[in-house]
Amino acid sequence: MRKFLAALVILTLVASYEASAVAATPIVALGKTCNKPGTIQSSGKKKLQCVTAGSKTAVWKTYIPVKSSPTLNTPTPRAVSPVATPSAPPAPTSFADLYANRLGISGAAWVKSQSVFKASTTMTPPIEIFTGPNTNPYETNAKASIDKVTKLMGGA
Repeated sequence: MRKFLAALVILTLVASYEASAVAATPIVALGKTCNKPGTIQSSGKKKLQCVTAGSKTAVWKTYIPVKSSPTLNTPTPRAVSPVATPSAPPAPTSFADLYANRLGISGAAWVKSQSVFKASTTMTPPIEIFTGPNTNPYETNAKASIDKVTKLMGGA
């Protein structure tokens, strides 16, 4: 009998605790008063926000999310540290240092050909390029390429 009475007392205490917890929870409904303005809670399928209405009272109203206007992110200027430009590898000067300076061959050839282009006064003779009706030319600006070849080999 004591076990039954102890179980009954425990069940009664648990039930009264849950009832007090439910009673202590404020009712969230549209138009009811609330305690903390700014809080947002769900009531069914709607979201409600606690808003101050009048001088001191706060009530639950339908929550309307604030749409923020798009702001343009303006980059902040940063100090740029000078970056050392990589120097071109040295060009080979003889067959003895050809392998050691092999990385400078293409750069030296480019610099040399550019100086020849600028110094050359040779004019390309008039050229007409004919293609067949179904021919797609590989080079679309052939005259510019031929002009470069003419300037490189103007004395030949």
